[in-house]
Amino acid sequence: MRYEDITNDLYLLQRGVEKIVKYGMATFTQYANEMGLSYCDRNRIIAKARMAYGLTGLKEMPCPPELMQERLDYYVSIYGNQKAISMLEEIDRA
Repeated sequence: MRYEDITNDLYLLQRGVEKIVKYGMATFTQYANEMGLSYCDRNRIIAKARMAYGLTGLKEMPCPPELMQERLDYYVSIYGNQKAISMLEEIDRA
C-alpha cells in the first residue's frame, strides 16, 4: 500500500464508500486491497461514509509504521521540512 496516490479514478472511491456502507469494514478492506487503494484513499472513503451516511462508529486508520517515511516525504514536498514536521507532530497528537 502506498501513502498517497492521486491517480485513482473517483469511481473507485465511490465504490469503496458503497462497499463500506452496504457490506462493512471487512468487505471494504478486501476491496481496497484488490483495487490497490492508498492509505489516504482508504481514509477518504471512511470519512465520507461517516459524514454522508452517519456511520459514526467507523474510525480512520492510523498511519502504518511502514508508511511513516513516505508520509513525511509527501508532507515535506508540499510544505517544506520544518512546517511538515510540526504539522505531522500535531496530527499525531490528535
